[in-house]
Amino acid sequence: MLLRIGSRGAPSSLRQVVDACPAKSLWQHAGMGVAPPTPVFLEIEPDAALLAAAGKVLSTEEAARASKLRDADARSAFTLAHACLRMWLAREIDASAADLEFEAGQFGKPSLVHGNGVLHFNLSRRPGWAAIALGTVALGVDVEVIRPDIDIAGIAGRFYTDEERRHVLAGGHGPSLGRFFAIWSRKEALLKAAGLGVDSLGAAAALKSAATLTDDSGASRSYAVHSLESPAECSLALATEVSPAFPAKTWPNPTHN
Repeated sequence: MLLRIGSRGAPSSLRQVVDACPAKSLWQHAGMGVAPPTPVFLEIEPDAALLAAAGKVLSTEEAARASKLRDADARSAFTLAHACLRMWLAREIDASAADLEFEAGQFGKPSLVHGNGVLHFNLSRRPGWAAIALGTVALGVDVEVIRPDIDIAGIAGRFYTDEERRHVLAGGHGPSLGRFFAIWSRKEALLKAAGLGVDSLGAAAALKSAATLTDDSGASRSYAVHSLESPAECSLALATEVSPAFPAKTWPNPTHN
């Protein structure tokens, strides 16, 4: 789902943005593990009124983090995305958005301090863009802005598997930015679903839809990872943990040239 914030014809308030997000009925059958992960993709333009409203929802720590971002678009994306996440979560668990408390895992993945034990969430942001996902299984979402100033060969040589490197170079016309970023966003989403850090990028084989990773406790877990539809200038991916109670969901896999 693509939502626009701050642009002409977009919702005029954060409440309208959150009201457009999937409804609470998704979690009614959460105990049976059947609620699907629901990603929302945000295209963000700076808007003074929306930013002021969002600032009232953020914690002191979040506001401080936002203020340290030098790029105005990055600050806007941080502020609006975190406010939307808070408001969406608050709606799902019947709480106040400003009162939600988060704690970070070993590698920074946040979770609710006083959640319902069922709801999982993840957020990714880049200047002008953000992605938020909620579900009843461990999940990770990542958005990347495709840009040409990237050392494709160097980064792929360090973090990509042999199969992933061949995929990036496929076609005989040199490296493909689209394929490079598609794999990168899939790797990031996979690591976030598993709650692992960037030092595990090389082990996160994400070219195929099925992946297995060992978490920090030594347990081996299975994940489904897919590219999602996004504007041409972005790459968007979602990864979800797979279990007998929650089999892999089939998502469309866009072609990245």
